Amino acid sequence: MSLRFSAAGGGGRLDAVVRSAMLAGMASFRSLLAGACLFCFAALAPPAGSAAQDARPQVPCAPGASVFPGYGAEGADPEVAIWREIELSAADACGSRLQGRLDLAVALSARFRHAGTLDDLAARAGAISKTVGLIYWSATEGKWRKLITGASALNGPDGDWRAGDKWRPDFSAAEVRSGAQLWFLQNDTRSTGANLYRLRALDSTADRLVVEIVNESPITFTFLTLFGEHELLSLHLVERLEGDLWGYYSLSAVRGDAAAEYEKSLINRAAAFFRFLQGKPGDSGPPLAK
Repeated sequence: MSLRFSAAGGGGRLDAVVRSAMLAGMASFRSLLAGACLFCFAALAPPAGSAAQDARPQVPCAPGASVFPGYGAEGADPEVAIWREIELSAADACGSRLQGRLDLAVALSARFRHAGTLDDLAARAGAISKTVGLIYWSATEGKWRKLITGASALNGPDGDWRAGDKWRPDFSAAEVRSGAQLWFLQNDTRSTGANLYRLRALDSTADRLVVEIVNESPITFTFLTLFGEHELLSLHLVERLEGDLWGYYSLSAVRGDAAAEYEKSLINRAAAFFRFLQGKPGDSGPPLAK
């Protein structure tokens, strides 16, 4: 794995004086929380092995477009790059909600073998209930741990979406690829209660799929709001390169005061989702960020 780091700009955004004070007073506590969404952080020093670089993320929004970080060698650990306080255009972000200012962004890219179809991968992305029990590497605790304890696709976001009567079976490949707004909840071990997310395909062809995932409810832990709506975002792209060789690219991002604390968490969660998409356990490869 090649790990790259880039920083730009000055201090972070402060939403409110009270929230800032709470965050400052609970910095060590927050470091244990390590984020909220699988699909989806005070500044940290760059992780070991990182290198300063000025290149911007290059998501291959169109077939044949440049990719940074590049897909790397088949079978190698994913390539990873990190940016802080970066501004993306709509074109940079494939028209997703990741456009605009991002306090932290992590890109992960890799080549992988998949003998099935794109529908198989789309169905895997829509298999919300199958994320329950997924594990990832907790850099805070220095061990593999369970990430998702509950998850379900939803019929929609209206009313009490936490109620069981809103739950439905997993999304089909056709639903994922349709471009419709798909809603789901996840209950993870780093936040309190269920969290609401929205998944939508931005592009779907015979050999390409691009989806975005955004939190549509605040992420909380007890009385503390960690992130507001639309502050945890991710973009996931798979494309056939040739035969059964595929490229995978994800761009995970955070907006908010505490973004830098979740750097390693974003990397390891992105790795967990990439392995999940391939049908592999979260610990089927080494941790990407310790």
